[in-house]
Amino acid sequence: MAPKGKNRYQNFYPIVQLYRFLEERARIQIWLHDDNKMRIEGELRGFDEFFNLTLINAQEVAVKSGEKTEIGTIILKGENICLFHKTEDH
Repeated sequence: MAPKGKNRYQNFYPIVQLYRFLEERARIQIWLHDDNKMRIEGELRGFDEFFNLTLINAQEVAVKSGEKTEIGTIILKGENICLFHKTEDH
């Protein structure tokens, strides 16, 4: 049980996860809101209060084939992000 007065879900807020990924210099995968055939992977280097993300060494990843295309450094607008998670192959 969580201690009294503490929110047991406090570590699952998106902002907390982004701070952890930023501290770890983690490689993350982003699911885009309008495109379910492609994902973006890259190393998180920054974000702001609107969840705009800066990624370096970014790649487009085709969902079905797994084919990766290098894009370099990008800024993703927060309103286009549906989901983000840490990739396994970091």
